[in-house]
Amino acid sequence: MVLVRTVDGKTVKIEWQLSSPFDPNMEDADDAEPAPDSTDFSVTIEEPKGSGVVFYCSTQSGQDHRFVIGNLTRFSGPEQKESASAYNGPEFEDLDDKLQEAFDEYLAEMGMNDDVCDFIDAS
Repeated sequence: MVLVRTVDGKTVKIEWQLSSPFDPNMEDADDAEPAPDSTDFSVTIEEPKGSGVVFYCSTQSGQDHRFVIGNLTRFSGPEQKESASAYNGPEFEDLDDKLQEAFDEYLAEMGMNDDVCDFIDAS
């Protein structure tokens, strides 16, 4: 599923896979594992000229911060954005704490919030 909006001339695209409410391979509901507590999603923020950044994230339960960033990658154009061999960047937790906070604030400015995470998890 994809949510798209424009913020300050930048295209913000949030993408994730819908989860099936029913698994036909499950024979006995008593043995069913509970649904995962998180959903993986990506946030792509693209400038009008084609450069941008992709954040690879997961939702998390709780009242405070509803998502975590796993890693991110920057691209300079459509070819690099779609490249399978593109470098996905460092693990987010390995970045300086102030840089992590700045990226979190940037995503909040682009519209990433608890309501969006609730919508993603409900899908």
